[in-house]
Amino acid sequence: FKDFNGIFAFAIYDNNKLIVARDHAGVKPLFYYTDEKQFIFASEIKAIFEYGITPELDNNSWCEIIALGPALLAMEFLKE
Repeated sequence: FKDFNGIFAFAIYDNNKLIVARDHAGVKPLFYYTDEKQFIFASEIKAIFEYGITPELDNNSWCEIIALGPALLAMEFLKE
């Protein structure tokens, strides 16, 4: 994906393989949730909450988010 230019977030599903990607700078967000039964992703976190997912803060991730910046926010601050 190094040749892609601009802001983007997308998914490709082919031959039982899923590729989910976003732009290198993290301008376009990509939030996700996964458990034993499902993998949900969206460019807006509110879309994931529409599936009945209840957010619960993961206090262990806050230091990483503060140190590394908001570009890494991909529901890392929520517990699975």
